[in-house]
Amino acid sequence: MSSLTSPSSPGWSFPKAERIRKRPDFVRIQGEGRKVVTKHLLAFYQFASDRPPRLGITASRKVGGAVERNRVKRLLREAFRLHKHELPPGLELVLIAKPHAKDATFSVLCDELTEVRLRIRSPRLS
Repeated sequence: MSSLTSPSSPGWSFPKAERIRKRPDFVRIQGEGRKVVTKHLLAFYQFASDRPPRLGITASRKVGGAVERNRVKRLLREAFRLHKHELPPGLELVLIAKPHAKDATFSVLCDELTEVRLRIRSPRLS
C-alpha cells in the first residue's frame, strides 16, 4: 500500500493546525461565511489562505448527553480526516450537529460531508 493511500500515514492525521479551536474563529465563520444545510448538519464555511482545510465541530445539548455529543463529534472528525484531501485548500468549515444527528451512522455522516463538499462554492468560481 502506498503512503498516499494508507490511513496510518502522517498525511491522514488530524493535527491541531487543521482544527478550528477558538470561539472567535467559530463566530467569524458562522457570521461571515456561507451556509449549507443537510439532514443532520448545518455547515458554515469560508475561505482563508491557501493552507490545508480546517474543521470545527459544535454539538449542543439538544443533540443529547455528553456521550452522544462526543460520539457525533468523533464520527464527524473521522469523516473529515478521511475526506480532507478532497476539500479545497484554505477552506474553514464549521459543522453544527442537528439534534437527530445522534441517530446517524458513520456512513450517513460521511455521505453528508461529501454532499457539503459538493455544494461548497470555491472563491475562485464565485
